[in-house]
Amino acid sequence: EKGGRRGVFALEAISEGDVICSIPKTLAIALGEQEVDPTQPANLLLTMMEGDSRPTQFFRPMLDVLPKEPDNKDSLVFSEAELDSLEQPEVKTEYRRREAQIDRSYEKFNFDSMYSGNMENPIGEGIKYSKEALRWGVFIIVSRALGVQSQDRELVKLLIPFIDMINHSSRARNELKFKKDSYNVIAGAKIEAGEEVFIRYGDGNLTNSQLLLDYRFVETDNANDQRGVLGGALSKLKPGKEGLLLSSVEARLNAMKASPEEDEKIVANSESYTPKQVLCAQFRKEQRKALESTAEELRRRIGLSA
Repeated sequence: EKGGRRGVFALEAISEGDVICSIPKTLAIALGEQEVDPTQPANLLLTMMEGDSRPTQFFRPMLDVLPKEPDNKDSLVFSEAELDSLEQPEVKTEYRRREAQIDRSYEKFNFDSMYSGNMENPIGEGIKYSKEALRWGVFIIVSRALGVQSQDRELVKLLIPFIDMINHSSRARNELKFKKDSYNVIAGAKIEAGEEVFIRYGDGNLTNSQLLLDYRFVETDNANDQRGVLGGALSKLKPGKEGLLLSSVEARLNAMKASPEEDEKIVANSESYTPKQVLCAQFRKEQRKALESTAEELRRRIGLSA
């Protein structure tokens, strides 16, 4: 931790091409295949943390340094008002889908633990963790586990110690390299002593909508945001439809209820607001930038730029 920020920092100068860290494969926790549904590996992780098996004892040092389930259960939850304040309907829809998935999975895991397929004779008392713990487990899986190709070419979810502590920057030039016996981070440029080490989450292609949903942060001046405007409409645009899309983008901009001045005030005086209020204001700022840059690009295409 440095200056209140948790991450990985260089203790000495690192040259381009140097190995920043190398983690033996035997130290990674495998949590099943890379599935669309993250509740499955989350259930495995929570079950492992509750147990006392030999694998659990082996991985206990890593499990103990995972971010703990927050005392404030609402830190991972958005209220309806907070979702509305994001002013991004697509994010609200996806958030609700994920919450519904957690609800369904929790009921299923609890039922399976109690009955194991035999409804006449319960064999247990159900799972030992709460729905809030499952939500936390899903967050850990989504935000920290990496999808890595196994020897049989399948993608598996892995928690890799130390590497899972490296923060994100879409501008990072460091690279993840997976070798036969180790997982490595290679410096893509010189890193000075005391400088933070970054990697690119999602290969550097994540929009702020994705970063918000998966990691609960947004990135300033995220170049990927324009790609995500109105569901990626700009990349799918057919010739001659620029004016129609421009009208939609301008309508979204004009419909934003929070003003730029209001969001600037919240971000500049963050200590006076809740972390969630600040996060929502940061998100709106970046979405507004993306909409404005998209509108300018469309005006350029149809010859309306100043």
